[in-house]
Amino acid sequence: IRRHIEQFIRLFSGFNVFVGKDKNGIDTFQRVPARYGDASRMVAHIMRNNSENTVNGVPMISCYIEGMDMAPTRRANPTYQDKVQVYERKFDNETNQYTDGVGDTYTIERHMPVPYDLKFSVDVWTSNTDQRFQLIEQIAIMFNPSVNIRSSSNVFDWTANTYVELNSLNYSSRSIPRGADDAIDITSWKF
Repeated sequence: IRRHIEQFIRLFSGFNVFVGKDKNGIDTFQRVPARYGDASRMVAHIMRNNSENTVNGVPMISCYIEGMDMAPTRRANPTYQDKVQVYERKFDNETNQYTDGVGDTYTIERHMPVPYDLKFSVDVWTSNTDQRFQLIEQIAIMFNPSVNIRSSSNVFDWTANTYVELNSLNYSSRSIPRGADDAIDITSWKF
């Protein structure tokens, strides 16, 4: 699960918002951090620097697991085991180079994984509509409706490839304008 969380957060890393021009007239952008953090009271208190007088910094993206369900449609034979023969190239210790010969051999046993669907939420925290529009435009074009991710670089890991699919978007956490009490508005994405 941790590998999938890391790859999921990487999908939302590297976004920027335009904040204006500097004194030389050059466009200035602010990088938007993406972090794992659900909406627990403890996390919210830490993000406010353990003070009720601090407003959370924006823009920011927080990602967290909202749920986890079994995926019976992807379930295969649960007792299936696959065996793969791995052949290493022979290493010559005298020349410190690999030769064309066969070196050590291994047998890798792979067991059928249990399929699950992870449900993620992504909260995009912004202080104004322009920031929200910029981030929605950058995120929305990635998902049409899904993005493939790879959670492992091991060529023998048959669970490494998966996909992230966009399910819904809640445009704003505000239903009625409440004055200047809350400067942060949250757009929630469900994947």
